[in-house]
Amino acid sequence: LASCGGILYGLNDAFAEKLVKEYDRKKYLAFIGLFGAIISIVQISFLESNEVESIFSKEKLNDHETGCPALEALFLLFIAVTANTLFYSGVSLFLASIAGAAPVLNLSLLTSDLWAVLFTIVVQKKYPSYLYCISFLTIFGGIVVYESPHIFIPV
Repeated sequence: LASCGGILYGLNDAFAEKLVKEYDRKKYLAFIGLFGAIISIVQISFLESNEVESIFSKEKLNDHETGCPALEALFLLFIAVTANTLFYSGVSLFLASIAGAAPVLNLSLLTSDLWAVLFTIVVQKKYPSYLYCISFLTIFGGIVVYESPHIFIPV
């Protein structure tokens, strides 16, 4: 399931780069916003309505209150929407400005995972599984191969 998610995310970035470069950045953002809102509304309606309701309702669970006040919940929702808006606006600027930017974007996003792993090693003294190292090196190797075809394929 994680592999499928990673593949779909990579395809999303590649298609986003194509759309931003061939059409208009504003159209891309408009469609991301429109279809993202529609998909989110349908998903919340069918799959997560109980979770959304629990955010706005207060109840006791093991002598602790769950949920939060309505104003605080709306503020958190506003912060999440603002963060996503800034992220996708930045992504569209990045994809429009750099040739072959989708793989570079994916590698940059994976770098945040690397910083989290370094923090875990230095501060918490916990080490990741060897599988993390293998996966990171595999991804990095794929980016190198993708970004330098003239080295591996004679022209």
